[in-house]
Amino acid sequence: MEGAKVSNKRNRNRFSLFIYPKFQSVLLVTNLITIIFILAFVEFRVVAYFKHMRDLGAKAAFTADHPFFKFIELQEEAIINNLVMTTIFAFVFSTLIYLIVSHKMSGPILRLKSYFYQMAVDKKINKLSFRKRDFFGELPALINGALLSIGKDECITDKDELVLSSDSMTRTDIRRE
Repeated sequence: MEGAKVSNKRNRNRFSLFIYPKFQSVLLVTNLITIIFILAFVEFRVVAYFKHMRDLGAKAAFTADHPFFKFIELQEEAIINNLVMTTIFAFVFSTLIYLIVSHKMSGPILRLKSYFYQMAVDKKINKLSFRKRDFFGELPALINGALLSIGKDECITDKDELVLSSDSMTRTDIRRE
């Protein structure tokens, strides 16, 4: 019955890029914060530049209704509008890229969690594998080799009791008797 829950959960996640929400949310929020800081810095520099241009116009003794000031105002408005549009595009594009990359990172992490959970339930070592295009492609061979080298009987070295929670994909506790 527990295996059916794992299988159903895996099938639901198969068509979703958001498969490990905690990890992927951190990446997406970091991405958003990075973009906001970059935009804020660029906007600060643009505003400072146009303030400098207004000061130059004032030093040149241009009147407040001089075309120079209208030109500066139009240029500043156009640049800031383009920066906002560019930022929106950058956020959408980078969010999609982050989702795809984080999906390729999350898949192996979830596979490892499922693999070790299943190993604890079945009490046997099965071959671990990842999808061909996932990150961390070297881990299955390393883990398979390590588990085979220590052998099944030596995987649990003392009398720990493995207690698996109802949500096997998110938490595993080890309790001593």
